[in-house]
Amino acid sequence: MNALALLISAEPGLADRLLAAHVDDGTGRCALCSSGAQSGRYVWPCTLRSLALEALTHDERRSLSTGTDWKRMASA
Repeated sequence: MNALALLISAEPGLADRLLAAHVDDGTGRCALCSSGAQSGRYVWPCTLRSLALEALTHDERRSLSTGTDWKRMASA
């Protein structure tokens, strides 16, 4: 697993916040990730969205393997 995805999964709610912010702007580009004024925006899904999805997948696998609902515990 990518080290940044592990960091994202360690912070409760971060993956969900990243997924909510890094959405398709309707043109196939990330609504948040700018590649500079001249270049426009990065192609969607962007790297941060992909890492957030990887982090959620890691959390779900961990929950299944241990029988622990990590998201429920983090929100308590």
